[in-house]
Amino acid sequence: MVKFIKQSGSNKDIENLGGTTVHQAIDSLQSILKSFKIIKKIFIYKQQHKLIMNIDEKTIKQILLLLKPFKDVIRLIQTGNSPSLHMVLLCFQTLKDVMSSYQSLLDYDKTHGGDESKEDFDETDEDILDELEGITFFWNRIRGVLNEMFALDIRHYAATLLHPKYRSLKACSATERSECYTYVRQQIQLISIEPNGSNEQ
Repeated sequence: MVKFIKQSGSNKDIENLGGTTVHQAIDSLQSILKSFKIIKKIFIYKQQHKLIMNIDEKTIKQILLLLKPFKDVIRLIQTGNSPSLHMVLLCFQTLKDVMSSYQSLLDYDKTHGGDESKEDFDETDEDILDELEGITFFWNRIRGVLNEMFALDIRHYAATLLHPKYRSLKACSATERSECYTYVRQQIQLISIEPNGSNEQ
């Protein structure tokens, strides 16, 4: 649907976006939602109504609801020039919690909706209260590939531990915290050993 709109020039905002990043996909869907009735008429006029036979405003709203946490996470990690290694673990844990249930998604949207989300659908919008069957498929699929999307290693845990704001590692298990503490101690020992070795030479 988005591809056809770009090619036909039916919506200049979508046509100008291009690309397939999460941000661009969400921006395209938001633009479609805002002008859905007009786009539907254009499709019918151009005899392309089959492209929207199984798509309605309710579906688009729920897809936006599903993608929003990912857009927020990507924006958080990529914003500015400051180091963001410590944010990877936090973002992974956030997504894992949000994707644990559809209700968690709704709760996240209420907490992190912001002006952009309210512009697209109300927090109490009935269209997003009951999960659609098609959304259930995407939601389960995303949960299944979440671990593949984030290749976490001990350095991500250590970076979070060493940040003054997040050093408690509250969302981590006792085993993960213990392994992280051990790793940091080992790295500190290596740092203290290297200067001594240089002095001896």
